[in-house]
Amino acid sequence: MKTKLTTLILFFCVLSALDAKESIRFARLFAPGMVLQRELPVPVWGFAEAGTPVVVRFGDQSHEAVTDESGRWQVTLAPLPASFEPAELVLAKTDGTVVQSVPDVLVGEVWVLAGQSNIDWGLGQSDGGKEAATDAPWLRIMHVGWQMPDEPAKDAGPGTRWSAVTPKTALQTPAIGFWFACELHRELQVPVGLVRSALSGTYGESWVSRTVLESIPAARPRLDEYEAALVKLPEETKRWEAEKALHEKAVEKAKLAGEPIPKPEFFVQKGPMGPKHFHRPYALFNGRIAPLAPMAARGIIWYQGEGNTQKLRVGYYGELLRALIASWRAEWRRDDLPFLIVQLPVFNGGQHRDWPTLRGHQFDVATADPHSELIVTIDTGNPDDIHPSDKKPVADRVARAALAKVYGKEGLPTGPLAERIGAVNGKLRVTFQNAGGGLRTRDEAAITGFEIAGKDGVFHPAAATIAGNDQIELSAENVPEPMAVRHAWADVPAVNLVNSDDLPAAAFQKQIAK
Repeated sequence: MKTKLTTLILFFCVLSALDAKESIRFARLFAPGMVLQRELPVPVWGFAEAGTPVVVRFGDQSHEAVTDESGRWQVTLAPLPASFEPAELVLAKTDGTVVQSVPDVLVGEVWVLAGQSNIDWGLGQSDGGKEAATDAPWLRIMHVGWQMPDEPAKDAGPGTRWSAVTPKTALQTPAIGFWFACELHRELQVPVGLVRSALSGTYGESWVSRTVLESIPAARPRLDEYEAALVKLPEETKRWEAEKALHEKAVEKAKLAGEPIPKPEFFVQKGPMGPKHFHRPYALFNGRIAPLAPMAARGIIWYQGEGNTQKLRVGYYGELLRALIASWRAEWRRDDLPFLIVQLPVFNGGQHRDWPTLRGHQFDVATADPHSELIVTIDTGNPDDIHPSDKKPVADRVARAALAKVYGKEGLPTGPLAERIGAVNGKLRVTFQNAGGGLRTRDEAAITGFEIAGKDGVFHPAAATIAGNDQIELSAENVPEPMAVRHAWADVPAVNLVNSDDLPAAAFQKQIAK
């Protein structure tokens, strides 16, 4: 009996060894129902034992590669034409034996949705979403599997999958992504793939690598806080377990008494800071961005910043966002990878938050980068809800920016963006991009929302007049020598300046160049 058992064990060990040697596969993002990017080189990669030759076939293309010492292989498909016809992506050995087949692959436009909850907010929770929900077999969503490793992951997490939008799944589809995709599909007549890589309540520090975060001196306290939390983790875990037990008892007591179920405190719900906490620095880059690159995608839609309006974080957000964009482009190996940056809408942030400064950083980063565009949403949102339900105007503006900036379609990409300022006879003159047929006020009243400052740096409300197609002049009695201007510099500003397409002017702050 013992001999038979030993033989069986050896047999299964041999099988396991053989399986390990034959473990040739695609990276998880290459899954049934996916969309490949059209008209760009398409990297395709996967894993096998070092030195293993592989063949990748798609349509009439066939490419060979040899697995490197790290266990990774990669080929690059030549640019593909758009196609609604489902095709098969095949991985094979050099003798022709098929190892893995990915069916139902379309070719079209691929965009990455990244950031916080508002970019991931469901269609069913948005104004007009239930009425708009429909079957969209041309639209595919990639759900990135969950993982938060200490080092950049080589592969997307388990559970990574692509799915088509059906009547059953439409309401759970990200609203901004859905309406954005619908507009792209209408204008371009191609399939659309959306890579869903966002997480509610996250900080920008979680979306960059540790190396990038260490390069920003002002962000160093966030790393120090995390290191200190790791030291206290055993103690905090015990406290969490005790508080969680108390909460569970309170829940049971409420159920028995027929009373409302108490909500858990944030600490009870999310646990102590540590390797498994979603607020930890650099982990979301490691788990949800690094394993996606260098997949072929047209661009990134970045809607984040709410978390970084905290006063202890907001001061370095511009530097953080610039570093994030540069590092992601390096991962994708594309210096021109487009970023569409959604400037935060209105919200009463409270005394510990600074929404105007965060918007100012978004303006500065987007307008200084030739391959980024600012999506102005200052006339949208809900002052009392950080998750506004009016997602369609945001989606429409993201699509407008993509079509004009990335695809070269006619039309203004966004609202008026202050380009330069100068002093003229005691007044400040601001020149805007994207004025179109001319600046105007939406309500035909006097221009509101502008302030100017002199050498003392103190801002005062300014009287504003339109001084040309793309210019306004600003003055204030107590600012005889204006040196700086800002617009929409409040949590919930009263603003009315728009361009000829009725798109609002962005929130910004600028000084006269010295």
